[in-house]
Amino acid sequence: MNRREFLKSLLAFGVSVALPFDLAKAAPFNIDTASDAQVDAILASGDYDFGVNDYGTISVANFEEPTTREDAYGYSASDLQNINSLQNFADSSTLNYRLQEIYEGQLEDEPEDPDQGWLTWLKESPDEARPLIYAEVEEYLAEEPDWSNEYDYLPDSANAQGVAYRFFQSEDWDELEQLGVAIVEGDCPGSSYYAAVLRTPVAEANQIAKDLGIGYRFKVEA
Repeated sequence: MNRREFLKSLLAFGVSVALPFDLAKAAPFNIDTASDAQVDAILASGDYDFGVNDYGTISVANFEEPTTREDAYGYSASDLQNINSLQNFADSSTLNYRLQEIYEGQLEDEPEDPDQGWLTWLKESPDEARPLIYAEVEEYLAEEPDWSNEYDYLPDSANAQGVAYRFFQSEDWDELEQLGVAIVEGDCPGSSYYAAVLRTPVAEANQIAKDLGIGYRFKVEA
């Protein structure tokens, strides 16, 4: 993968790319029509290499994590106005627990459905339930993700390790083998550890990348 293709991949995975001042003030940037010099200038202006920790886990260096759940999950409250859409999102996030708490707070007795009573409430009593439910949805999406408790729910694109994992999944497998990059999908039964892992020393991997004409490099994380 050359430098232009590498930059296109970063953009495709949602990595924030900083443009040099002269490009930022010009017409909207187009990676397909940019000159080689412009591509080099963009990569030189930021730190778009891959960090490698003590365990070999690869992540995008200097990745800016989302500050709200809306950005992390890619959903806004307006996307969830349909009950089916809301249910699907609640099922795939920690929102379900929050909505159930709102529902149970309106009851005097124990709920008949301790898991998704909020959904029946919303369907059967929309005038009462909808304002409370959607106020909680908006608050939930505006908050920062609870990274430790939501890790299994958040999409790969929400964190530096996940973006690197997705990136290397799409790379040429022969090149990955030469670099010593392994794709790990659970390091033991039931594990949620999904990552790209570098098995080769960083300096050696960088020399191989240079020899292969690959546009990215690795660096040891501090």
